[in-house]
Amino acid sequence: MATRRQHIRNTRAVLEAGTPLEGEYPFDQTLKALRIGDGATQGGYLQKRWGYAYVVSPPQIAGDQNDYSPTDLAIAELLDLTSDAKRTITGLAGGAAGRRLTIRNRGSFDITLSTTSTASLASNRFLFERDLVLRPRGSVELQYSVADGRWMRAGGNEKLAYITEELLLTGTISPAQLTANQNDYAPSNIALATTLRLTSDASRNITGIADARDGVVKVIVNVGTNPIVLKAGDTNSLAVNRFDFASDITLQGRQSATIRYDATDGRWKLLSQTAGSAVSAGAVTAQTLSASALGMSMVNGVLVATASAGTLTIAIKTMAGGDPTSADPVHIIFRSATAADGALTVLSLTAATSLSVSSGSSLGVVATSTPVKVWVVGFNDGGTFRLGVINCLNGVDIYALSAWDTASSTAEGGAGAADSAQTFYTGAAVTSKAFVTLGYLTWEAGLAAVGTWISPGRVRLFAADVPLPGSTVSYAAQVASGLAYAATQMSYTTSTPQITEGDQYLAKTVVPTSAAHLLDVEMGMALSSSTVNNVVMALFQDSITNALAASEVDNVTANAPVRMHIRACFLAKTASPTTLKGRAGSHFASTVTFNGQSSGAKLGGTSNSYLIVREIAT
Repeated sequence: MATRRQHIRNTRAVLEAGTPLEGEYPFDQTLKALRIGDGATQGGYLQKRWGYAYVVSPPQIAGDQNDYSPTDLAIAELLDLTSDAKRTITGLAGGAAGRRLTIRNRGSFDITLSTTSTASLASNRFLFERDLVLRPRGSVELQYSVADGRWMRAGGNEKLAYITEELLLTGTISPAQLTANQNDYAPSNIALATTLRLTSDASRNITGIADARDGVVKVIVNVGTNPIVLKAGDTNSLAVNRFDFASDITLQGRQSATIRYDATDGRWKLLSQTAGSAVSAGAVTAQTLSASALGMSMVNGVLVATASAGTLTIAIKTMAGGDPTSADPVHIIFRSATAADGALTVLSLTAATSLSVSSGSSLGVVATSTPVKVWVVGFNDGGTFRLGVINCLNGVDIYALSAWDTASSTAEGGAGAADSAQTFYTGAAVTSKAFVTLGYLTWEAGLAAVGTWISPGRVRLFAADVPLPGSTVSYAAQVASGLAYAATQMSYTTSTPQITEGDQYLAKTVVPTSAAHLLDVEMGMALSSSTVNNVVMALFQDSITNALAASEVDNVTANAPVRMHIRACFLAKTASPTTLKGRAGSHFASTVTFNGQSSGAKLGGTSNSYLIVREIAT
């Protein structure tokens, strides 16, 4: 028959009041645990029960704590804390050699364990790398170091990570090429992957990803050449697998998107992307940043001009070559329509946008084979975008088009009657609306028939380096002070001076940047004739027979000095090197002296004549 024995037993209060003998092990009926005596320690050594921790839940912390010593701290193995607000503990009593203690935040506010704070006794302080913040439901395991006389961290998940070195995101998969749209996409090893390297055989859609775990981050990279579209809120995938984006995201080749799963909403959220779709007010991509840096008013957009049956169509396309969409918009930046308001407004184009100049509409062009330049603008018509055009040149008068301004427009009408220069034409007329200059088109050789439009030879987006109409594009000059004299006559009659008449004294070669620009030429000569005579000066271009401009002065006294001037303005009509020439002679036979008198120099050789050529943008 088995023998049953009972050891010494009593309540916690009684046992803690006495000192058990060495080797005596009384049973604590309150804590249900043994105590082992050494003959000297009051209450003996309380023994841990296997698989059980002594949990102590002190009253809510209502202020910062120094030398924190809640009731029963001496026996606690797990300290469950709550607080009424964010609180700080600077030290903890009860440290002993090798003692381990887990602190858990069971409340709703952060609790900070402040490292090496002098607000607590040295033996009660914490020794961490930095203050340790226990987020709600976070915990940390501490161990007391007798050598350091401090509490040190042994482990735990206080829910605050410090990344002090490089962060490596491993777990990359390269699934099979997408050959169809994907719903609830779940390639092999998706749960282990941080990065998905994807390719497709054509433009393919992904409507959801099947890895719905809170906080999971995925980097989706298109390593192919065809677009991959992440469809926002698409019902083809289960609700828990869908993307919660503002709009679809189109990943072109070499573009990526980083997403994170949000278990609260049960959706994938966008963290960042390198695609060109909109993020709130605008996309931030290398392309759009470079456009803004160049001073362009159109971001992620280009001008495309085509002609068919004499009608000119100007369209705005994206940098990817398609029509604007909500996933790939074009942004236009405007000034305020109020002159005193310096605010900017951005209109986002999300649909096909174009303007047609109907066949028969001349825009003020009056002659065939005459170089033409047409500017393209955009109007902000109360939040509606209107594409417009204007021919700023009327004869040699130039409309002072600005980069940002306000103006009114006339409806193009579609019936071939948009025939005025220096008039804005739009699809629908606007009144006193803000406009922005987008670029220009040129026909360097002109049109074969006025009003019958062909595709332009040049299309240029407006940027900070593009000269506006009326701006000086280039300046060239010849200033001559040398003496010359000759006797070839130049007739002073009703006929235009010819290039074979007179003698050439000045010449300047220029290279216009556009045949549609104006050349503004000034010429002056210091002349004298050996007889009473009509002295004639004329301006010529290249080998063209007739003079472009001419001037005459009556030399009423033989060898009297005369100062002659010409100002001429005309279309360059070439973008190749062209030479402007100054010739002079007398109507009747005589010797004409250039920069002198009687075939001799005057003013010590400082008398000068000049030929100045300015290229003016139109």
